[in-house]
Amino acid sequence: MHNHALTGKMLNAFRTVVVFIPIVLVAGNNADVRNQQNNGMSSEIRQGDAAAAAFEDGAVQTVIGFLKWYRTQYSTLKQIRLVNRKGAGESRSEHYSVNFKGTEEYLSKLRGSGYISDEYIDKQRRIFRKREEHFRRYPQTDGPAEGFEHDLVLRTQEIDEALAKIDHVKVTEVKKSSTSSIVDADTGMNLRFRLSKNSGKWLIDIIESNGIE
Repeated sequence: MHNHALTGKMLNAFRTVVVFIPIVLVAGNNADVRNQQNNGMSSEIRQGDAAAAAFEDGAVQTVIGFLKWYRTQYSTLKQIRLVNRKGAGESRSEHYSVNFKGTEEYLSKLRGSGYISDEYIDKQRRIFRKREEHFRRYPQTDGPAEGFEHDLVLRTQEIDEALAKIDHVKVTEVKKSSTSSIVDADTGMNLRFRLSKNSGKWLIDIIESNGIE
């Protein structure tokens, strides 16, 4: 009877954990790291005294470092014109089109952060090409450019609010193997960062919101 009660308490202790950066533990106790298996990837949910390990985790440091870099560079990045619009000077066109010179400048700056992988850059190039195909197929002449309505990194139209939350971003789960990692973070939007280890350094391959790149 005593064993059953103890087991129930232990299970309840492992249910919900949120780790804040700066590290503030919202739920959980002083339990050790719990490991689960998820599609062959070890899932580490850090609790109590192990919360500090989340901040020290290389993949988490990459995510937090990138978000802080993005906040400082946002005012520069937003000046890069990603879409040619009617009446936009030398790039004047009747319908919207992707400004590929601008997208390359944008991607170059992201790569220059030191937190982004070549895989991320290549995928974003493919996304921009698909959006150009969409503009050609479904011409648009006014309103927010489809596919560019929200911030491409933080996935929100409430960008000022999201940037303000970066200092207190919540890391809700970390799943990792020796060469790949998934970091779930709440910046006002629930973002999932997929990372891989390249030459001993964790780099971001994909940023998703609700499973959408």
